[in-house]
Amino acid sequence: MFKKLSSLFQRPATTDESPVGHVMLNGEKVAVRHSQWPNLYALGDSGKLNVSRTAFFPPSNGCVDLQPGQVEPVARLYREFLENRAVLLRGISSTHFSWNGVVGDGIVKSGGDADIPEGTMTDNPDEPKTRWLPSALESDRGALEMVSGICLGNHNATMRGAMAPDTQRDDVLLGAMLRFEAGVDRNLAISYLYDGEIVVRGPLERDDFTISHLVVSDSGSPSGYSSVPYGGTEWDDDLGTAAPYDVAEQDGEISRERTRMWMDESVKKMASLRQSQAISPVPALLAADRLIQSMVGMPIAGMGAELTHNLMPAKSTAVDLVPSRL
Repeated sequence: MFKKLSSLFQRPATTDESPVGHVMLNGEKVAVRHSQWPNLYALGDSGKLNVSRTAFFPPSNGCVDLQPGQVEPVARLYREFLENRAVLLRGISSTHFSWNGVVGDGIVKSGGDADIPEGTMTDNPDEPKTRWLPSALESDRGALEMVSGICLGNHNATMRGAMAPDTQRDDVLLGAMLRFEAGVDRNLAISYLYDGEIVVRGPLERDDFTISHLVVSDSGSPSGYSSVPYGGTEWDDDLGTAAPYDVAEQDGEISRERTRMWMDESVKKMASLRQSQAISPVPALLAADRLIQSMVGMPIAGMGAELTHNLMPAKSTAVDLVPSRL
């Protein structure tokens, strides 16, 4: 049974309904307004799409032009938003503090409650922590690889060993990819901070997100891990509780044994999911596999069109870590 949030109304209020100017996007003039946040403009009329002011030149004679390098990503996001198909991806490791809330309660939330659209969480206990959730636009170059890599963060040496050449072990659950759908007629409020970083106003409940992929250790992948599409609905039974968060393995062999027991259970769960076809037997194309495909010039059999993403440089070793975002 998933808990119900008391309020899911996502539209932020605007502080000034009069446009400060207009920007040309996809051949159309789009209103740019002040938002309730001094560092963001509200783009268009929905009140649910904001863009960092640093993406624009200062307004001049009713025009608000985008900075070089910002035109394409902002225009693409705005087009997808208008068409109700702006898909955002967020990766969490299986050690993440929000894991049990996601799979057990159907709620994804940040570590704070402050209504401040920003992408990083401060370590200063005296500073407010944001409720907004970092994500990447699915149509961005390399988004799948980047989000998959985030799922590798904050694992201890025992868990990372499942990806290491001499101690590889398949189907250890390293993390999960959350999928949000935003659009002019959808519930979510989003803010574009810069190319590659879009934040979603949280917390969100299951009606507003899904788990689209699982990131598992994979000895057949040059990177030591792969991302597999997930179609299960019983998240708590399928995925289980969070992995032990014990990066330094402070309790020595006790910590290692605790992690190994969790890994054993994870492998059993993944085997059950494969048998029930809740996860695909074919992993999503990751960077190294995509490089091979591009060199050969032919599609790899069995890969769906939805997994066709742009090439991104492969990770050099199986145990390189990407810091987990909060």
